[in-house]
Amino acid sequence: TPSKPSQNQIELIRFNFVYLQNFLKPFLQLSEGINKAKVYRSLYNKDLNMLSLSICVFCGSRYGSDNAYKKATEKLGRLLAEENCRLVYGAGNIGLMGTVAQNIQSNGGEVMGVIPEHLLEAEVGKTDINNFIVTQNMHERKKVMFMNSDAIIILPGGAGTLDEFFEVLTWAQLKLHNKPIIILNVSGFWDPLIELINHLVENGFADQSLKKLFKVVSSPGEAIEALKLIA
Repeated sequence: TPSKPSQNQIELIRFNFVYLQNFLKPFLQLSEGINKAKVYRSLYNKDLNMLSLSICVFCGSRYGSDNAYKKATEKLGRLLAEENCRLVYGAGNIGLMGTVAQNIQSNGGEVMGVIPEHLLEAEVGKTDINNFIVTQNMHERKKVMFMNSDAIIILPGGAGTLDEFFEVLTWAQLKLHNKPIIILNVSGFWDPLIELINHLVENGFADQSLKKLFKVVSSPGEAIEALKLIA
């Protein structure tokens, strides 16, 4: 059983849900005409040829049945570190979550983890990272991760990863943000999800524009190139 993190190990932030909602409003409002793409471009260090973005990665707390998922996650972590990108993730130290964080760290990258209290033990909270934030619940976790990122990458995962993807996709559909959403479709893992979205559009429950709110790539290298296009 992992020991609970000490006060010296973690930055413990307990958000009041109402306060968090109010705090997020400035970040979600696009009515002021802020061109987020310009913000992304300003973060691209052309002299060093580095992205220097904060990338939220949603992924599974398991490894999955195909070793290709883990290998792709390892490579993504390394590439993000090489691009001087900060990882924002769910703070777990198991499955693909642990893999991406470990590979960012081993290559000199910065990591911010966000985890709700009730998952500290189940997901083995990874406390040896730059910023370790504990929230009261899952809703706050997702919002803090979103608020602290410039773009989102979706790796293979389960129901939780699907929930995270559809939440940020819905926010984009409602024009609450225009942050890039990239689905890393390792070995065709997300093919059924893409088919489902096509099914929604074909049957009149979503506009064609929904499919323009995310980009599908098949490798970590393609994910990095997709990020550079918006930087």
